[in-house]
Amino acid sequence: MSDFERKMDSKGYRILKIIADLFILNFEFMITVIFSLTFLIFPSIFALAETCKREKETYVRPFKDYFLSLKKNYSVGWRYWCVFTPIYGILGYSIYLSYQLMLNSALPIMAILSMVVVIGILIALTCALIHLALLRSYFEDEKPLMGFKKACLIARKKVFLTLTLFITLAIFAFAYYMFWPIMLVVGYGIIAFIEVSTADRFYSQLYREEQDRIKKETDDR
Repeated sequence: MSDFERKMDSKGYRILKIIADLFILNFEFMITVIFSLTFLIFPSIFALAETCKREKETYVRPFKDYFLSLKKNYSVGWRYWCVFTPIYGILGYSIYLSYQLMLNSALPIMAILSMVVVIGILIALTCALIHLALLRSYFEDEKPLMGFKKACLIARKKVFLTLTLFITLAIFAFAYYMFWPIMLVVGYGIIAFIEVSTADRFYSQLYREEQDRIKKETDDR
């Protein structure tokens, strides 16, 4: 028994388990998003980020932990879906219109400027939502509006971290475009784990500072 426990604690076993768990999480994420017709995309993203965060800290049960997190994030996630899905649809349609104007206009300057502005808004919103998913994996009780405000503030204050997270996501999107059969099998779990690992140091420190603040306020009372 001790030999078995020693093997379980070994670095090689740990790496293999993480890879296997990410494969399972990727499959679960796709199933929940596809069969819900994207209605569960925000709860699924939050559940994926939270489970990957736990994966870094301890052993997880990828089936049970993911769906427990999905259930917990459902009430908050569908609100984000109702707000941000139309926004992304409008931004996407605006880019399409600007592109058509660029093709058909003799003076496409305004169309180019419009597309640049819309793409800038799209990037800024995506960066905020990346931080929102990470923030909720550490502060699960955060209210929807306050959570988004904090995510926007973090995205603006931690510029280098935000750029790193966004570029990582953009590389994944390009890899998905080029090698979609492979990325479809493993991509979502891997990108979530990479994003969580990249931001773990900052958010762990933020969590400790928040706990210290709460403890100090409690002691002062």
